[in-house]
Amino acid sequence: MKESIKSMLFLLLIFAIHADADPKMLSDLYKTGKILLRPELALDDQSMPRDVIFESPFDIEEDPRGNVYVLDYRANNIKIFSSKGKFINTIGRQGQGPGEFNGPSFLAVTKNRIYVWDFRNRRICALTHDGEFILSKGIPNTRERIQNIKPLPNGDVIVEKEITYYEDPDRPQECKIELYSADLEFKKMIYSKNIWRTRYITKPRLRNIPQPYPPLVYWDVSPRGQIVLGYSEKYEIEIYDSQGTKISSFAQSYEPVKMATADKDAFFKNIVSFSSDGQRK
Repeated sequence: MKESIKSMLFLLLIFAIHADADPKMLSDLYKTGKILLRPELALDDQSMPRDVIFESPFDIEEDPRGNVYVLDYRANNIKIFSSKGKFINTIGRQGQGPGEFNGPSFLAVTKNRIYVWDFRNRRICALTHDGEFILSKGIPNTRERIQNIKPLPNGDVIVEKEITYYEDPDRPQECKIELYSADLEFKKMIYSKNIWRTRYITKPRLRNIPQPYPPLVYWDVSPRGQIVLGYSEKYEIEIYDSQGTKISSFAQSYEPVKMATADKDAFFKNIVSFSSDGQRK
């Protein structure tokens, strides 16, 4: 599900870029204010017919009418609920054909379309709200992996890709934030950054080693369609309009907390592999 910390940070960013806000008021809110979160809607197996269950909910989005869409990775479908939590329908099923999924991982909902990253079929699918297939865009390059999809109010779609160069373990991954049309035609590269989410060992066999607390790219789309983007190595935020043009940015000096040896040891202690004779490494 959504990461609550990132959502909270994005909410604070929206406060920070509000044109009419008093800087002192925002400063006081940031230092001493509290945000109270109250549940508005609860969805569970009791919300659905007996033959429908949540198997592995992976993403959740809302359309302009308030309907809620829950992407179920293991069930290979999307479960739709009204704004009041009433079950409406299930769309999609396991398969490779139009309107079918195999490991759907990310979801974006616009006023008239649903976009799904169909992970194991390696494609982005576009469907109507009723589940009717419209089109798909294949991502045949196994180096590329979709990390997120978000809609813009004008119907365009923002796609985050991560490119891994498996044959070169000393080369970082490349994070790309790209702008696509409603028909999934590439329009513009918005942002690109090298990151070290993981390092790969190629011998004696390919394996990946996640890196401890790596600086990563974080982004979101505001209700007005502005793209708020930052790289966590530095306290710097960039704002782009819905056409992918940078319109403003701000930065703040700070002293990053250094990672201690004990932190690294604790991180890597939980990463293990086994040799052919069963030895734990």
